[in-house]
Amino acid sequence: MRASIYISVSTYLDRNFETLLRLANKYQVKSLKHESEEYLKRAALQAVKADQILTMLIAANEYHLCRPALRFLVHRLANESNESLGRLKLNRYLPAWVRYIVSCIE
Repeated sequence: MRASIYISVSTYLDRNFETLLRLANKYQVKSLKHESEEYLKRAALQAVKADQILTMLIAANEYHLCRPALRFLVHRLANESNESLGRLKLNRYLPAWVRYIVSCIE
């Protein structure tokens, strides 16, 4: 029996979300970008730390992922406490429209 040499993309997305999005954009790999969007819909984002969610949100916005994918990240970030959000200093990293949406959800 042969072992499969293919590893699912989601295995890499867990640790390298921003890097894979950058490469998908640079080399115009639409299937990888789409897989990144699907990953956000399937992933257990509640287990991911707030700073990692922020990094994913910045990358998703920068590389123009679809709005539903951004919405998952914004909703997950909005579940954080005010103390945690203050520690992240969102105003330094995110565009004004994302900060506005996070503040409306709270």
